[in-house]
Amino acid sequence: MKKVWILALILITVTVLLTALLPYTTGAARTKTLAIPQGNIPVPAQRNYPSSNHSSVQQELLDHWSSMELPDWKEKHKVTVPRIILASLLNETRIDEMNHYLQNQKAVGISGSRWWLNPEGDYDFTQSALIPILFEFSNRPEILYPETLQHLITELIVEEGNAFNLKVPKTLGLIEDTENHILMTEGTRFLKNQWYWENGRKDFNYDNVKNGMEEKLSHYLIEMYNYGIYEFNSDPYLGYTLCALLNLHTYAKGPVKIWSEKLLDKMNWQYALGSHQLRRFPPIRRQYEKHKIKALNQDYHTAAMKTWLSFYTDTLALNIERGEHIALWAAIMPYRPADQVLELSVRKPDAYFVKIGHGANSCPEIYSGNSSFLISAGGANQGKRSLILPRPIVLFTCAGERELKDVFHIMGPGGDFMKWNNTGVYEKFAVAAGPVHVPKHQKSLANIGKWQLFEICAEYYLAIYGSEGIGIMTLLDKDGKSPNQALEDIAMINPEKNIEQGNFIQDAGIHLAFDALSPKNQWVITEIDGQKTNRNFELWPDFEGYLPPDF
Repeated sequence: MKKVWILALILITVTVLLTALLPYTTGAARTKTLAIPQGNIPVPAQRNYPSSNHSSVQQELLDHWSSMELPDWKEKHKVTVPRIILASLLNETRIDEMNHYLQNQKAVGISGSRWWLNPEGDYDFTQSALIPILFEFSNRPEILYPETLQHLITELIVEEGNAFNLKVPKTLGLIEDTENHILMTEGTRFLKNQWYWENGRKDFNYDNVKNGMEEKLSHYLIEMYNYGIYEFNSDPYLGYTLCALLNLHTYAKGPVKIWSEKLLDKMNWQYALGSHQLRRFPPIRRQYEKHKIKALNQDYHTAAMKTWLSFYTDTLALNIERGEHIALWAAIMPYRPADQVLELSVRKPDAYFVKIGHGANSCPEIYSGNSSFLISAGGANQGKRSLILPRPIVLFTCAGERELKDVFHIMGPGGDFMKWNNTGVYEKFAVAAGPVHVPKHQKSLANIGKWQLFEICAEYYLAIYGSEGIGIMTLLDKDGKSPNQALEDIAMINPEKNIEQGNFIQDAGIHLAFDALSPKNQWVITEIDGQKTNRNFELWPDFEGYLPPDF
């Protein structure tokens, strides 16, 4: 009887604790209140560009991983060890060493997020990384020995059957796990079932259609597509989502394969629209400590995109500076981005303006750009549980800037990013409740009051306005004007009083109204030529704006 009371007390304590933690943990799961409507810019899917099966970047990645010493399994099973083994087997080197190493290992931990009641979590990373070894070499006994194959499928890849689970382990089913964990865990389960079925195990547990796995996993992928990719731009989590989707696209059959491709296409289209010369600095979801990152060219998605581009061209500098473990998946899988994604990633059109909606409890991405520049909005946090890390509004140019300090940018008010609303971007225009940061190497060509003028390329000047509470960047067509004349013209039609009241006239004559201190769930731009804007960006379509007709 005493044991029963002790167990009951433990259960009650854990329940109370989880309930108390719930407000701080449920932010890591998608809000499914309203599907994101389709905008006027479709996600491209056409693939006609000829692609090679081999590239120098691919071989460099294989050589990088296959040359590494095998570390201790318990310490490095999550990421490093499976990639060393996979690359070595693909390079057909150290085959005996890799087989014997695998035969001597065992599963360590369980799938799902690791936390203090589940310290042995994260084994889904390992299993997902072992899946390509299973599918690529199970019919090549000279590479993957039969006894190694048997050990791999029975002892190391442990997910199987139809126990589809969306919840974080040991949370009493109260907390939904994150996208990357669900895709790695359930993707592994689906693919192991499929492998067993295709290799003669005609058991209900391995029939993904009859046991419900195909329906459940397809439904989850469709939900991601329709309600928004929750971990958008996430560092590091989006990289593992990409790998899990590449596994499914490469090896799965039926609707799971189809929807994996749709999601990859959508994420890569977001990347293409929001990057400039394979650099970007968008708002991200999860890990507030990432606000310390100032590099503009080292996210994991960039590593994958550079790898995909290497199969089409040898004229770009495509060195992988960070994320070789993600790039390896792009290097060995057959998936290729759509033609328009590839083109927009390396060559911008004459002009475009796009708003990307991310759904409920979220913030948008907003971009204005062409071949010479890209203005990248920084987003806005929606409360601590939203896990959205806003960034400064950044102006990329063709100078190849690599660090935040080297680009013009605006952020504010103050230094607390949780208070920012950096969504104030429109065509060739940006505004936020803080001063414009001017890189040290930039020298103004003209100055009038709170205005300064800079040259950023052959076609445009950059005019900036700076006060304690408002910073503005606006690009001006040169049109043969001298720097002084260009700055005089924009300053004359935008007196200080009007700007401080939230009004601005662009050099093309477009009237903008803005509220630099907008509530964090509303677009900073309030009116365009007297027409009120749709400021509730949680209801914005997925891709809305314009691209040139010929692009």
